Amino acid sequence: MTCSSISSERVAVAILVAVLSLMPGSSRATDFQTPITVEDSALDLELAAATTSSDGTDTWLVVTGHARGMPGQKATVRLVHLRAGTVQTSTDIAPAMSLASLPGGALPAGRRAVKGVVRSDDGGALVGLAEAGKPGVLLAFTPEGKARGSNGAVGVKSKPGVEMDILTRFADGRLLMIGRQESHPVLMELGPDGSIGRDWVLPQGKATLLARAASGSDGSLFMVGRGGESTRSMWLWLCALSPAREITAESTVDGNNGDLARLADGGFALVYDEAADASYDVFVKILGPDLKERSVKQVLKGQLFPSGYRIAPVPSGGFIVAGGKDRGLWIARYDSSGRELWAESRTPVPPDIEMVSSVELLARGDTFVVPYTAYVVKGREQRQIVRILTFTTG
Repeated sequence: MTCSSISSERVAVAILVAVLSLMPGSSRATDFQTPITVEDSALDLELAAATTSSDGTDTWLVVTGHARGMPGQKATVRLVHLRAGTVQTSTDIAPAMSLASLPGGALPAGRRAVKGVVRSDDGGALVGLAEAGKPGVLLAFTPEGKARGSNGAVGVKSKPGVEMDILTRFADGRLLMIGRQESHPVLMELGPDGSIGRDWVLPQGKATLLARAASGSDGSLFMVGRGGESTRSMWLWLCALSPAREITAESTVDGNNGDLARLADGGFALVYDEAADASYDVFVKILGPDLKERSVKQVLKGQLFPSGYRIAPVPSGGFIVAGGKDRGLWIARYDSSGRELWAESRTPVPPDIEMVSSVELLARGDTFVVPYTAYVVKGREQRQIVRILTFTTG
């Protein structure tokens, strides 16, 4: 694995104004900033993972890239660091990885190899990568985007036989790598140098892939896993763990992709999509601390291309959901009961259209950062780029 900085000539950063139409009947006190676009003149880019600093000033993106208009079995994995809307560094961390054996499912080739990105204590970044059948690798980079040590490799961190799924960071700064050993979830707490401090093997779970994880301020952890043989027969496994890593609640929900947020009252909000004939419907479900259903509401219907919906709590109450609606970017705010307070959507309009996928949602207090992949068609030109929308809401 090699590491080389990308020259500024290959990376173009444009500030584009996104016209977000306010849906009728909604009201809000929200400040949407001008989105930032990260693109490459030679490559189509796909967002794989993202993280931000506590104040939202610095953003780290992990993107995969392939020759424009020629998706294939090899892809470049790139780390991009932005500060105040300007690209500081853009570094290829795994050029031309062999990704043919990766179980991609509906995900683009290469994106499945990226297990997460988190900020290090000194403002740098740690990136988790894994290929099918191989141990996960943790790569470390300085704030300037330079590799620490030999090619940035902190070391092989997954235990033998453990498939790495997620790299995440606790609210108190601790690092956690999450994977599976056969059907048992495995949690590995990492030290500042990337070494494994403690690990826990949980009882047999109900997921074949651990997809999302987040931590509470008290050190508790909650996860979303996926199980099933196809998108038409998938289920989600929800699990809450105490700071001592004991399972305090778990449940299953029929659905394909989902994300979970903890609410102020100790309950949870879940957003997920479910297959319906030839399309997907999107739901928001309110759960108690025991992960039992309190209410459920269908928020979108008949989506042909689900983008992977994300959810994050609002400090003043309720939560934000972000994803795609009719191929355009869609963001909505709900109160703690699941009632919609406002929604913003951008529908692609010919002849120049923009179709959204791979949406992420990062919360930093009242500031929210939404990186996403955009497939842009303008006349005969077609390109795939990554955009970052930042907004605040009271």
